[in-house]
Amino acid sequence: MNRFAPMTIIFFTIFLDLVGFGMILPILPFYAESFGASALDIGLLAASFSLMQFIFAPIWGRISDRFGRRPIILMSLFGSVITLVLFGLADSLLTLFAARIFAGIFMANISVAQAYIADITTPENRAKGMGMVGAAFGLGFIFGPTLGGVLSDPGLLQSVEHFFSNLISLDLHGYLSGNPNGAPAFFAAGLALLNTVFAYFLLPESRPAEKILASQERLQSSRFNLHNLKKAISHPLVGLFLILFFFIVLAFANLEATFALMTERNFGFNAKNNGYLFAYIGLLMAIVQGGLIGPLTRRFG
Repeated sequence: MNRFAPMTIIFFTIFLDLVGFGMILPILPFYAESFGASALDIGLLAASFSLMQFIFAPIWGRISDRFGRRPIILMSLFGSVITLVLFGLADSLLTLFAARIFAGIFMANISVAQAYIADITTPENRAKGMGMVGAAFGLGFIFGPTLGGVLSDPGLLQSVEHFFSNLISLDLHGYLSGNPNGAPAFFAAGLALLNTVFAYFLLPESRPAEKILASQERLQSSRFNLHNLKKAISHPLVGLFLILFFFIVLAFANLEATFALMTERNFGFNAKNNGYLFAYIGLLMAIVQGGLIGPLTRRFG
């Protein structure tokens, strides 16, 4: 297998996936508030997404071991299209919760994408491959929140409506400018659909048929359960990294869920301002993950 081409394809797959995810970040609190959500509701909204990721990441991982990485990645990408459209069409807080729950289910495919990279890399260049995942995350967080914030601007949406009205005599009746929080979701859904088509034609399967068959036999004795989780946490090295990673994600999840509310109340920021701030975070992530992880790993191990 040509190892460069699949790596490039999976990089852009993750990147476009994260652009769509990042577009939602700066608008989610304001969208929820438009339906009367409290700060607790917004926290639960963010938690519902992560809870589904927690439940389904090992499930998708096991299924991808059994049937291959490619079909799971394609299924999750197309699922993202549906959830983003549902998010954009939401007319109540309940619908918003449903959209985020299903988004969490399908966004659990990131673990499958990481497994894909592990399949196509050697131990010597695996850190570089995983660094590319981090770079895709960072770039997604640069472009996604920026686009989400910009596309939530009613003035821009009015200009878009005016443009299409003059171009093809399409009267949107103020739908986009009247729903500024939903418009970025529709754009993200378009990106997710493009991503699905892109992956369908260009992304090969990373696991040979014999490995898939071997995994089907081995998986019967390696199911995810609390005993195995306890065993992993008690491992002197693996457990340490699991606990550290838990607190890192806990801190970032708190930031992700509440940052926009804090900047809105303390500084009067809107979705556009918060989009730029999240883009700044993404820029730092891209520099560290894409530019520094490889050299630092070679230098220090």
